[in-house]
Amino acid sequence: MRYILDYCYLLPFGIKPKRIKGADIKEELTLKESLALAKESTSDKAINKEYVRNYLVNKYKDEVIVNERGNYTSTGLPLADTHYVNKNGIRKCFIYVYETEGSTLLLGNASESLFEELKEKDKVVSKSLFPKSKDLWITIPIDSSYTIDEVNYVIDSLYGCHVGLEAKLSESEEGEKHVVHHLSEVEIHKEATVEEANELISDEVVKEATEIKYVKSAGRKKTIINIDTISDNFNDGDEVDIKVLKEKGLIQSKFGAYKVLARGVLNKKLKIVADGFSDEAIKMIILTGGEIIEIKEKK
Repeated sequence: MRYILDYCYLLPFGIKPKRIKGADIKEELTLKESLALAKESTSDKAINKEYVRNYLVNKYKDEVIVNERGNYTSTGLPLADTHYVNKNGIRKCFIYVYETEGSTLLLGNASESLFEELKEKDKVVSKSLFPKSKDLWITIPIDSSYTIDEVNYVIDSLYGCHVGLEAKLSESEEGEKHVVHHLSEVEIHKEATVEEANELISDEVVKEATEIKYVKSAGRKKTIINIDTISDNFNDGDEVDIKVLKEKGLIQSKFGAYKVLARGVLNKKLKIVADGFSDEAIKMIILTGGEIIEIKEKK
């Protein structure tokens, strides 16, 4: 709460107050206060409504009922996805998911132990005055302090307290690598090596991430280029295709197609349009938040 008041006071002067920590806010917040808190916090991970829906459906299947809704009502009020436990005769809403201009806000029907655990870790968490209920509801802005595994742990804990399941942090919290099997689970890195990409990204994600574009062409002579060569010659956010590669002298003019291979380090977020990719190169592009478009000849 103190951060919100400071923000409103300092904003006209072009000053932003110091980022809040869990200890800086009051224990109970209204929904309006919680949404304001989430709006002014930031996240560097793709945790949004879609991520939570996919996580629940992929893990719990028909043991949850997901209710997808837009972000705002027709009058501009915030609108949440609402998800329900659907197991052992229990059908009960256990989580609201709001998207804001800052971070995503989770409003969950929680156990007291989860609330205390998040407070001990100095996470931004408060008891919620909405909805009016005898149960404990807590609000959690998913800011940059959360890892993907911690987000999953919170979701599992909110679900588990209704069906007698105890959530556990994944093995990656104990020092082991966590291999992701869905594109929505990928935690973006500033740079990626071949080894890291293979350790963190599964082969299933390679297929999910690759967009196919069919073109009418035949008899094009193909060459290869390594991903680290592309990384060294382009800027973050650039789109790479054969035309610009030729303009930069990275591919000879006699070639009409090219394949991207993995080597070295990729430290740019790039959109790469090519006629082929090695799986390792695709994983490196995924890990750095890029896009893959593979050109195939229309038969």
